[in-house]
Amino acid sequence: MAATGALYVAARAVDYLGIVLFAGGLFFVAALWPPGGDSRGARAVVTSGWLLGLVGTIAALGLQAAWIAGGPPSAMFDAELVGSLLDVQTGRI
Repeated sequence: MAATGALYVAARAVDYLGIVLFAGGLFFVAALWPPGGDSRGARAVVTSGWLLGLVGTIAALGLQAAWIAGGPPSAMFDAELVGSLLDVQTGRI
């Protein structure tokens, strides 16, 4: 379904945004602005990145399972479908 695929792409974008905020924020504070660790704003950026990465990853797993099965976006909550996605042995010959 086109809606499921579009939501999957959006979830991955949220995940990548979270990774950039988290890793970039940590690098910036650790390497360029060590006193910034005490800054409330810097901690908010890093925490927001972590949360966006977590939410994006969880949503992307469910949406990928629904997309592969050809189901609607609501199928992302089907535990059996997500379980079958996680059981796939990628790269195994």
